Amino acid sequence: MGPAPTYFDAIAEELHNEGYIKISKERKSAFHENDTVIFKEIKPIPYEFSDNELRMLDRVVEKYGPLTGRELENISHSQAPYAAVSLNDVIPYEFSFYRDTPNLT
Repeated sequence: MGPAPTYFDAIAEELHNEGYIKISKERKSAFHENDTVIFKEIKPIPYEFSDNELRMLDRVVEKYGPLTGRELENISHSQAPYAAVSLNDVIPYEFSFYRDTPNLT
């Protein structure tokens, strides 16, 4: 329903195949046909986030964690990087600098 990292599906599938996460789908609403994909940790992933990465993740969760999928979709679709490309095109990384994301730097 919005922009996603290019390799997200492949990485999630690899983590699933290696037993780190469980991937399931759940129908959250009878009013639309899109299932919610749920990623649940089975065992800790052997990756050490840097302090900067952890701070960024905390800020992202604080800002966007409480929002619904529809709200996140509306935000992403209203920002310049999404509007600058055609549907299903890859958004160049450099475009990420042209969006309204206060309090994340």
